[in-house]
Amino acid sequence: MQQPPGHGPPPHGWGPPGQPPGGQAPPPGGGGYGPPPGGGDYGPPPGPGGYGPPPGGYGGPPQGYGPPQGYGPPQGYGPPPGYGPPAKKGMSGLAIVGIIALCVVGGCIGLVVVAASSKSPDEEAMEGKAIDVTPNELVEAYQKNEVAADEKYKRKKIRMTGKISDIDSNASDDPVVRLESDGFISVSCEGIPKKEASKLAKGEEVTVVCLGAGEILGFPRLEKCSIK
Repeated sequence: MQQPPGHGPPPHGWGPPGQPPGGQAPPPGGGGYGPPPGGGDYGPPPGPGGYGPPPGGYGGPPQGYGPPQGYGPPQGYGPPPGYGPPAKKGMSGLAIVGIIALCVVGGCIGLVVVAASSKSPDEEAMEGKAIDVTPNELVEAYQKNEVAADEKYKRKKIRMTGKISDIDSNASDDPVVRLESDGFISVSCEGIPKKEASKLAKGEEVTVVCLGAGEILGFPRLEKCSIK
């Protein structure tokens, strides 16, 4: 088969290795088309380490990875001097003395007020208005209904006028003056001072002011009595 013009082996044929085709001479200097001058083949470039990291290794920048020097708020950043609540001032000695004096005076006044108002219920009752009742009415009230009689007369101030049926003493050797009723039951009046009780006599009519004290075995009792 006929080759088209310009195609085919070179005029002088394919030469041996190391020689250009066509029998052309090798480049000046001899040696043909071989390794570069100096031998060693086509290897890594001369120098220690070959193809490797540069001397000192691949390290970070001299100052390390981070913000540049001086990075941050400017100096003096924050509240201006003196910013904040004003400093607390201590109380003067005169103010402290005044407070102590007020406490002392106020405490004394408070004690007086407490002492004046610390009266017992019985004392308050005896300072109130008295209930007038006769011996017969008091005995009858307790015979009918002791609960109702206590509600009306017990721990209440009572004024009673009656005839003395007996004068004796209780277990504490205190005088007991008894006022008679229409029946055999009498009303016991306790608390009369011995000096006053010693001047009384049976059958004598007296008026006493007492504090109602309920009843014992059906006999009404009055205490804290005084003769009027």
